[in-house]
Amino acid sequence: MGRFLLTRAALVAFGMLLTILALIVIEATLSLLDIGSSRRHDPFVGFSNLAPMFERTRLPGGEEVYRTSPARNVKHPAYFSVEKPADAYRAFVVGGSSAHGIPYGYAHAFSARLQDQLRAAHPDRQIEVVNAALSGYSTRRIVSVVEELANYEPDLLIIYSGHNELAESRYYRHLLEMDPRLFAIRERFYATRIYSTLSQLLKYDRTEPARIEFKEQASAMQMFAAVGERLQGSQLPSENELTYRGIHYRSNLERMARTMHEAGAEVMLLTLSQDFADWPPGTSTNSPGLSPDDRERFDVTLERGRVLAKSDCAAAIPVLLEAIAIDSSFAMAHFEVADCYRKAGSPEAAREHYMLASDLDRVPLGANTDYNAIIEEVARRHETLFVDVYSLLEAKSPDGLVGRNFFVDFVHPDLRAHQLISEASFQSMRSAGLVAEHDAWQSTETVALDEPDDSLRAAEDLMRAVACGLTRRWDCARGELTKILEVDPTNAQAAQLLDQVESESPSH
Repeated sequence: MGRFLLTRAALVAFGMLLTILALIVIEATLSLLDIGSSRRHDPFVGFSNLAPMFERTRLPGGEEVYRTSPARNVKHPAYFSVEKPADAYRAFVVGGSSAHGIPYGYAHAFSARLQDQLRAAHPDRQIEVVNAALSGYSTRRIVSVVEELANYEPDLLIIYSGHNELAESRYYRHLLEMDPRLFAIRERFYATRIYSTLSQLLKYDRTEPARIEFKEQASAMQMFAAVGERLQGSQLPSENELTYRGIHYRSNLERMARTMHEAGAEVMLLTLSQDFADWPPGTSTNSPGLSPDDRERFDVTLERGRVLAKSDCAAAIPVLLEAIAIDSSFAMAHFEVADCYRKAGSPEAAREHYMLASDLDRVPLGANTDYNAIIEEVARRHETLFVDVYSLLEAKSPDGLVGRNFFVDFVHPDLRAHQLISEASFQSMRSAGLVAEHDAWQSTETVALDEPDDSLRAAEDLMRAVACGLTRRWDCARGELTKILEVDPTNAQAAQLLDQVESESPSH
């Protein structure tokens, strides 16, 4: 019996050895033939260095360039020269979808406008402003991107990031909390040419980037799937988690600044803005320590204020403030009293409560307003260029209330905002002596702001509809999609989304 078991164990060991040798031979053969070297899928979606941000390729004309790796799942890749001329100027922009240019794309983002301005000011130099922003990325993943960018002879790094700090950690928790040993094993396997080749062969849709459908391969829009759970009161971030995110955010900004300074490049930090005045909070919760009696008093008082607000906002303000005095942690109460202050002609009070509503939102799709103080402090400590986007848009907004006038949805700037950000960034570079005086330069006070054409306006409406659907604002989503279909009845995407809204909204 013992001899039989020993024989079986030897056969199993021999079989395993043959399998390992076969895999080594296959991997070596694929390497020799240069098969599977192009990584078109990153199963770790940027949480490892498995797939580069940019890969080397050759254009049809023969020029060698770096382009955004297909593994980053970007619709329109960015390009820049492999060989950087001595007099060239190269800037990179990093951040999430707001910096990427969603819903317009790179061509209309502030990075593209800044490149045009710099080229007009320096027609004799090769100017590259490369958009390296990625939808859904928080500073945790952007740090790795910046460490790669440091190898491409950068002159300037522009950072507009902070809206994804919490959302990313909720959606990708299965990756962030994975046992480091298991993570390392999977990373080693995914790095093989065997995996890369198999992912090419096993993909189902030839119009999409190659992939094997692991859970990690979710699109940036799917990252907000956790919104549904949080709107229903589960998976809400704790106070400790919110505090930790701020500490982590500061640390990542400082790490990016140090990395670029060590590479000999300048850094520009931009403060954050979003739709405070026209986008209500996603979920409001009462203070955990509120007694049942106080909870009842709060509900009755808030409802009384809401009824009054429909006919007389000025009379509703003291009632809504009474509700807030009972429980100041309920985000929607602050938003509603802000609306009344706005209608009553008290913009300063309205701004204060809109900001509180945003920060108290239990489903924060934007950044905490404290992040701007962190950005300014990091800029001062590390002696970076600094552009106060928040104050800029506030100064350009009616009564200083930033809302739909500059944002497509909760956080994505519209064309006018992108243009203002570009102008302010250019002026910051000019003040720092990085841009020569030139007749082509115009100040933000004299440049007419762009308006979207029909196709870009449709993209705005569709993005707003998607955002409304993600946050379960069904009437908003229905209205935006209906508007699109009235102009273009053949819009299949809008029709499909409208069907989805009708099936998922509570009235159905």
